[in-house]
Amino acid sequence: MGKEHRIEEIDTKTCLRLLERHRFGRVGITDDHGPLILPVNYVLDGRAIVFRTDPGAKLLAAVEGGTACFELDEVDEKRRFGWSVLVRGRVTQVVQEGERRRLSERLIEPFAGGPKAYIARIQGASITGRRIPLSDDAPDDWFDAPDLGNIWRGPDASDLMG
Repeated sequence: MGKEHRIEEIDTKTCLRLLERHRFGRVGITDDHGPLILPVNYVLDGRAIVFRTDPGAKLLAAVEGGTACFELDEVDEKRRFGWSVLVRGRVTQVVQEGERRRLSERLIEPFAGGPKAYIARIQGASITGRRIPLSDDAPDDWFDAPDLGNIWRGPDASDLMG
């Protein structure tokens, strides 16, 4: 594999496709001590990232209506390819009961467990992505069938398997 510059931008439509396909990412906020990145289970609701939370830094940021970001990625360190999607916007607490009910039906049980009684939303003012694509000269025998679920060779992730 050569050392050529291989970073490509991912268009918004493909970013949304990737966000829709997954359920676990990281929320970035700022608290009194500086930047803080925390894992969350989420769903995509239009251009918004929605997640459950307990009292703490994420809920405080949502109550205050601060800025936040959400990051999702897949990386294969061995084969040196991967992608990431970044959603930036304002984080707010979802308080309207009808909206809470609608979103609760879509949210999965958080991996961490617990009641997670509050719902927060990051409205995607900016949705961007980048990828380091699989090298054109990558040997076919690099992969076992289970590995193929997060690889795509085309420009828009439409050939993702699984």
